[in-house]
Amino acid sequence: MEETHDVVFENESVRVEIIKSFGVESGADEWYDQEESEIAFVTKGGAVIDFGDRKLTLNAGDYYHFRAHERHRVDFTSDDCEWLCLYISAQRIARSAR
Repeated sequence: MEETHDVVFENESVRVEIIKSFGVESGADEWYDQEESEIAFVTKGGAVIDFGDRKLTLNAGDYYHFRAHERHRVDFTSDDCEWLCLYISAQRIARSAR
């Protein structure tokens, strides 16, 4: 199981990545707790995100806005899952607004 990340754009406020997941799942104790907000669009395949108290299924055409520090893990991705992810940093936005 592997995943590739390609940064297609980055500036002071945002980063855009294309992520290809090939049957990826987080370990049982492996949780994401990101500094940045992330809007993740599933462009191909599907995934299940585990928030601890609920699970969310995303399929091609779906998106989810992960707020900064919203604890989650990847429960499942299809072998052909592709994401377009927009990462937004409050610190980056604050710096660029000066």
